Amino acid sequence: MLRELAPQLGSLGEVVGQIADELENAVYSQDYTSSEKAPFVERLPYFSAVGRVVLARSEEGVKTNDTVAELVQKIKFREYDAQMLQRKNLALKQEISNGEMNSQKLLGKIAALNREIELQENEKVDLRASHAGKEDMLKRQIDQLQASLSQSNQVIEKLTVFKSAYDEPPDEGDYEEEHDKGKQQLVIDSTGMVEYDLYQAQRLDEQFADILNWQLDDYEAALAQLHKKQEILAGVSTATEERDESYRLELSEIVSGFRKRIADLLEEQQLLKKHVQGLKIVLSNYAGDRLMSTIQRTADEALRKYAFAMHYSEDRGQTYVPCRSMQFCAKCGERTVVCPHRTLFSEIVELPPSVTHLRFFHPSLRLRTNFNRATFEVDLPVKLAMLDYEPGITEDENEEASPAFKKLWKEFYENREGRKPQASRVMQPSKLLGIIQDIYDMRWLYELDIDRDLENEDCSLSRFEEFFYEQMEERYQIKDIARKAIHDFYTSLQLVEESNSAVCIFVRHLSGNEDVMWKYLYLARKLFGQFEVLDAPAFRKIIQVMYPSRPKEIYDQMELELVAFSKNRFCRETVEEHLLHMLRTSIEPNQKFFHYVLKKVDHQEQGTLPYEEFEEVLSQLLPGAAGRTKRLRYTLSEQDQGKDSVSLDRLAMIASYISLQGCYQNNWIPQALMSTDLINEAYYYTPHANATTPGSEDRQRELSTVSEDAGSRAEMQGEIDSVLNTDAFRPSFVDQAAVEEEAARMARRIQLMNRMENDEDDEDDSDRYSNRIQFSMD
Repeated sequence: MLRELAPQLGSLGEVVGQIADELENAVYSQDYTSSEKAPFVERLPYFSAVGRVVLARSEEGVKTNDTVAELVQKIKFREYDAQMLQRKNLALKQEISNGEMNSQKLLGKIAALNREIELQENEKVDLRASHAGKEDMLKRQIDQLQASLSQSNQVIEKLTVFKSAYDEPPDEGDYEEEHDKGKQQLVIDSTGMVEYDLYQAQRLDEQFADILNWQLDDYEAALAQLHKKQEILAGVSTATEERDESYRLELSEIVSGFRKRIADLLEEQQLLKKHVQGLKIVLSNYAGDRLMSTIQRTADEALRKYAFAMHYSEDRGQTYVPCRSMQFCAKCGERTVVCPHRTLFSEIVELPPSVTHLRFFHPSLRLRTNFNRATFEVDLPVKLAMLDYEPGITEDENEEASPAFKKLWKEFYENREGRKPQASRVMQPSKLLGIIQDIYDMRWLYELDIDRDLENEDCSLSRFEEFFYEQMEERYQIKDIARKAIHDFYTSLQLVEESNSAVCIFVRHLSGNEDVMWKYLYLARKLFGQFEVLDAPAFRKIIQVMYPSRPKEIYDQMELELVAFSKNRFCRETVEEHLLHMLRTSIEPNQKFFHYVLKKVDHQEQGTLPYEEFEEVLSQLLPGAAGRTKRLRYTLSEQDQGKDSVSLDRLAMIASYISLQGCYQNNWIPQALMSTDLINEAYYYTPHANATTPGSEDRQRELSTVSEDAGSRAEMQGEIDSVLNTDAFRPSFVDQAAVEEEAARMARRIQLMNRMENDEDDEDDSDRYSNRIQFSMD
């Protein structure tokens, strides 16, 4: 309003305008608010602005109070949480302190346990060293006891030779008669004395023969003991060079001592032979001399009736000894009480208190000996022939010997300058098997060197028999002694050939009927050695390695066959014996498979195959087989059977060995066969049902020796059923349907086996199989 009056007041208008401005500044604040009039913004009065400020402050104060109260509450909560955390911290600190204390205690216990463990380890090392020392000492004691036992047995044998001359003591009443049985009338003439000297020479020669046998036994025992010592030292000593040098020195000492003793003995035998020849000449000169007539001293025969001597016994008449207090008469040859040659002995005789019997008798003018002139003169030509080492009938002329041994004996006498010794030794089977294993080990090293010599493509293997003779001559150093030892070895082998499969297989190799079967067995034993315990699971792994690519039914059948053969006794010995039995009787699965396949290639049915066809078949069956190995094995067989004329049996065994050798060289990984369609048929195939191939007669003879009749097969089937019905073959939870299915499958399998056994001799079997599968080698 004052602003409206100012223009009308004139000079006071300016003053009024200033008053109006002052009043406006005093009434209105600097805050603005909206208005409905232009400029639509007006200043807010102070009272209104103060009211708004008071209202805003009151609202803000309320909010602030609420916020403060909330913050205070939060602070209280935080303080409570802090108190709780402080308590927890105190508790945790206490726990940490307790944990540290426990940790210190545990560390102390750990240190104590570590010290105890260290002490235990030291004691363990000491005990192990002590046990090793005790074990070595016990082994040495065992070796010494074995050597002592061997020497004692030899002494017993030697004493038995001397004891055999004495019979059990006769009854007291028949003593005189028994005492005179071994006495013969002494003929005092030159011819009789020469004949008696020949008789004594014969006895001396027999003793030399016994001494030679004992020397050989001692030498072989020393070699065996040295070999065992070498094996023991190989397990405990690391100084290989020193051990080998010590072994060579001891071996050289043993061999040199043996050579010296044998040389002395042979020299004595040569001197005895010359002495016998001289006696024979003297005897022939005396035979035509009429002056050499029989003279008896009848005077001595009469005088003996007037002489008697006394003997006494201290063992109730078992043995008598002369009375030492009596005087000896040289003419009577006794300590006589009365005789015509001197006066009566009248001294008092004191007898020992233990005397039980007295015996008075006439002094004998006969010589106590087993010499009988009448018998000696009849057997004189034979005895002289024996002294000259000229045998009458040799072993190769024995009709009961097997064909293999006839061949061995013929080679021994005709081509090896062998002679029948005066006395042959008979070795125990364990000793025979030890020598056989030594020959196998040496042959293995020999062939291993040949296999490693890859640069020499023209190298070849020597025959097994040649290698055997070389090893025996090297073993015994002297050729004549080696021939003697070979004769003893052959004689002992012949006694157990039929009953021992290992010996039979060794004889086959010596006679040239086999050349690689021993290596197949050697590798199989290495495979068996991969298992610490050879039980049923281990046997399943073994047959999967040896006979790869077979169906499960055949593996089950193999396991049942071993159960039947070993009577449910799984061990290394029974598995090896079963393998030997199968190889000896030609029923080993690998043998049958390769024989079956090779027979299909033999279109002309000659029973042999040339190398080209054999190599082609084997390349298809075993692509990984080395060609050099095939050539070496085939060439070795040709030395026995002729150029390109190796029999199917030998070739099947060579293929079996090459298959197993591939597994051995690849860390016993099974080598798959390429012709798996023939496996089932080959498993039930009989290789020699109608055999006419070379060597089949020997194999048929061995098959007939170890074959079983129907009763034994029925008994074996009963044993199989009893084994299968035991608790060991019954699982805790049985699926009846699976059991019935397995029983039906087993029944079909047994029915098939019985049918094949009954049709062994039927020639249509081979035709039936050959029509199904043709194996073309074009």
